[in-house]
Amino acid sequence: MMGNKGSDTNFAGSIPKLYEELLVPLIFEPYAEDLANRLAAGTPARVLEIAAGTGVLTRRLASLLPEEVPIVATDLNQAMLDMASEIGTKRPVTWRQADAMQLPFQDEEFDAVVCQFGVMFFPDKSKAFSESRRVLKTGGVLLFNVWDRIEENEFADVVTTALESFFPEDPPRFLARTPHGYSNRAAIERDLQGGGFVSPPRVHTLAARSRAASPRIPAVAYCQGTPLRGEIEARDKSRLGEATDYAAEAIARLFGSGPVDGKIQAHIVMVERRESSSGRVALQPCAEPRVGIRLRSCGRQRGPSVRSSGLAQACTLQESSCLTTSHSESAIMQRAKRSSSRHSSRSA
Repeated sequence: MMGNKGSDTNFAGSIPKLYEELLVPLIFEPYAEDLANRLAAGTPARVLEIAAGTGVLTRRLASLLPEEVPIVATDLNQAMLDMASEIGTKRPVTWRQADAMQLPFQDEEFDAVVCQFGVMFFPDKSKAFSESRRVLKTGGVLLFNVWDRIEENEFADVVTTALESFFPEDPPRFLARTPHGYSNRAAIERDLQGGGFVSPPRVHTLAARSRAASPRIPAVAYCQGTPLRGEIEARDKSRLGEATDYAAEAIARLFGSGPVDGKIQAHIVMVERRESSSGRVALQPCAEPRVGIRLRSCGRQRGPSVRSSGLAQACTLQESSCLTTSHSESAIMQRAKRSSSRHSSRSA
């Protein structure tokens, strides 16, 4: 078996550029807006973003939060941060390379830690959650999202199934194993408890639509703009283009050869840092919201009456509509093809 979890965090070479140009508008932008709106509603004073990638959430936070609110955006991969810094933000942001499991910050330095689709990549999730809790002030919140199971994310599922046929003896499983491999709510709550969070998390499930001008866009996005590329090339480097074409054909068979529209779905998780004591507020887990329409957390409390964090309440009560993302082809695919061509010539 050539699948290697160590390579699952390898966002290098041409991947950051393709990731930004294809995946960000295809699947990431609507969820970045959702997280940013939830966080901004609580008016945080100092924000840490972990696993910032190419900065899609960072840019949204920089647009929504007042300039006097410092934003520190970190990622394990310097290449992703370089891309984020090159794109830039509306106002100054501190970019810093950092491991989420060994954050280079003082205790209780931030009142909000936010992470968009990065938790799934942490080798030791409880340790990463413990670090997030350590740098949070009491009453601060950890807000993050994770993809739901791959069957709820249609383009990713079709690409993975197609590659199972293309490489039947050793199919690449990156998408199912890592991005879509951490959707179990009980596991998330258990890891948060292992990281020291005593309050149960509030979890919302939010569906969206992912749209592109052609089946080739999601095929290139997943096969060449993620570490799935490394898995394909490990099996046969000369067949990356062929495998991408095969995935595009599979998408076209199910969604048509013109503009395509597929479902994506994620869990939004919020947990507040509270000290364990007899007088603390115990937060009830919210009832499962309906998916694909307007969502609202119940935010119920039980126990002694104490002042709850305004940031936590705002994040929880923030409404979200069913999300839609779209992607046009023209110039974007031309840039992607040029990037892929340059990468292939360097490899040769």
